[in-house]
Amino acid sequence: PHLRHTVPRPRASLGPDQKRERKESREDKQRRIDAAVSTWFSDTMALAEKLAEEFDMKPKYFHDLFFQGGGRMVIHQATVNPYNAFKSEKVAECRERGEAKDATQLHEDYFDEYRNLTDKEKDALV
Repeated sequence: PHLRHTVPRPRASLGPDQKRERKESREDKQRRIDAAVSTWFSDTMALAEKLAEEFDMKPKYFHDLFFQGGGRMVIHQATVNPYNAFKSEKVAECRERGEAKDATQLHEDYFDEYRNLTDKEKDALV
């Protein structure tokens, strides 16, 4: 960290007029934000209703698209890790047999099997 060679001076406290002005400014800004968000929300709900009627669907479908759809915008992993694909297959096999294993147990039980796979077999997993 940066060492100071001087002792910092305490800031002068704000006077009552300045405090009141800042408080009013903050409250006004928050009111404007709340109004803008409320307008956006109302418009979005109205659009969901309109699209629901237009496409003969329920508004909830469009609510989900609008509000849960952010996951579609996330950049997804371009390639799949072969070990994760291998573990995924092993999880499916365990479920079919009625076994429940956590990630640690899967690693302990099947890592040697994964390590013995050839590169060609690992590529086939993905």
